[in-house]
Amino acid sequence: MYIRSLIPLTALAILASACGGNEPQNTPQPTAVPPTATAPAASQATPTSAPASVQQPATPAPQQPAATPTTDSGQNQTVMRKLDLDATPTNLKSYRIRFTFSFDGKLSDGEALKGTAEFLQEAIAEKNEQRVRFSSTRQDAKEGEKKTTVDRFTVGGVNYYLVAEGDGQGQCISISSDAPTTQQLAIFKPSDLIGNPQGLRLTEQGITVNGIRTDRYAVEAPDLKGEAWVAQEGDFVVKYTGEFSGKTPLFDGADGKATWEYQLEPDAVSKIDLPEACSAQKPADDIPVPASAADKAQFGNVITLKVAEAPQKVADFYKAEMPKRGWTQGNASEAGDLFLLTFTKDGRTVNITVNKEGTGSGVLIVVEQK
Repeated sequence: MYIRSLIPLTALAILASACGGNEPQNTPQPTAVPPTATAPAASQATPTSAPASVQQPATPAPQQPAATPTTDSGQNQTVMRKLDLDATPTNLKSYRIRFTFSFDGKLSDGEALKGTAEFLQEAIAEKNEQRVRFSSTRQDAKEGEKKTTVDRFTVGGVNYYLVAEGDGQGQCISISSDAPTTQQLAIFKPSDLIGNPQGLRLTEQGITVNGIRTDRYAVEAPDLKGEAWVAQEGDFVVKYTGEFSGKTPLFDGADGKATWEYQLEPDAVSKIDLPEACSAQKPADDIPVPASAADKAQFGNVITLKVAEAPQKVADFYKAEMPKRGWTQGNASEAGDLFLLTFTKDGRTVNITVNKEGTGSGVLIVVEQK
């Protein structure tokens, strides 16, 4: 088999049949799927009529346990559902997802290659904050070992990107966000590597995994096998393990064997901490921005943003607001729609450039520390 390309994939509905009957309610222990559902014995049938002259009390039908869906043979039971690895739980206050992928195979020229990939997502729903990390390593005879890590943090309405090669700290870039949701922030998804599998077979119900009530499914496809545990409430994947034999585009189409494990831990995150390289990118709280500011980005000591107002009005805004925050205005110059302003405070100098951009203004702020 050839594992899916590294692009988001649409979850596939599993086309199969399942017999009727309700799922067990409040099952105290995991329940194996029975081979067949047992019909009531003929002797238990309730009389359907009585003589008209005699009043007969109604006789309730015999109580039958709810049957677990099964095929006639009790084997190879597939279910009308999808296994969506990209779905994020909406009923949890916070969670941590960790997906690890290991590969051992050969390149097209016969050279041996080993590689790993790890996806980590930590999210706090009520704060709309999260961290997403994707890291990969590969080792082959020609290029040795390579390691790449990409982190994305969303804290206080600002997105921070940290890219590192090898064991270096990397450089951080911050970009303001318009209150993105945790579902929108992933830079990589597990389905990019292994897709959203089909051919699920229900094998057990009512299993507690990582503190969540789940149903277990066998995942079967050519050259792939695994097991998935899906939350009964919320229908998200809690655990998924598996292996396949084939090619993966993550490692230049190398052919070999891969194994993986996906785990979701509920209520496991209380705080998203920024690394040192990104903490230095936090917006200065004493440099104001107009209320209409958009597309705000920061790289090192340089801040850029767009404003709906005309350049003259933006320049007037900084002339009025910066002194309120303790800044002293220095040089100021203008030429048509171009304004250059300088402010100083506690050994820092801020140079603000405002120019016309479209129907509004573009603003460039450079902070210098003496």
